[in-house]
Amino acid sequence: MPKQIKKDIIHPKEKMNRIFAILSMCTAIIMCAFLIFVMPRMIKTESISLTFLFTIAFALFFLSCFIHCFSSIGSFKATSRFSLIFQGFVSLVSTIFCIFNTRFILVMLFSALKKTDIVKVLLGTKSMVRFLESQYTNWICFIFALIAMIIVGVLGIIRLARK
Repeated sequence: MPKQIKKDIIHPKEKMNRIFAILSMCTAIIMCAFLIFVMPRMIKTESISLTFLFTIAFALFFLSCFIHCFSSIGSFKATSRFSLIFQGFVSLVSTIFCIFNTRFILVMLFSALKKTDIVKVLLGTKSMVRFLESQYTNWICFIFALIAMIIVGVLGIIRLARK
């Protein structure tokens, strides 16, 4: 009698975590599209509606990273799979990188709304040009977060496809 290969049964919490990873990947792809297509036009036209859309896309990516991070911790507790802890760590780092860029997003949003008093408070003693120059490292980190969450999402798709 031939041996049967048992399929690895996926725990419901891990399945939910992988779904959150795929959602984070989708928001990361949307955010990449916004960075490439919307941001240049938004800066050129100073459109309030495009700024709101960009801010919403950023907030969704930030929220999806945050949710996936905590989902990974809960899934690890239920399944003891160390890959979930690693993915949770990647999501945590992505969340932190989003926090780094929150100030820029707020400056951009309040600038579009013509709230100069709030922008001055957010900028502090820096001029707008100096502030924008200081954002280079934060944007590199943000690009890394986008790439990392796309990879985590692809891993989630692979894991769900193999179940």
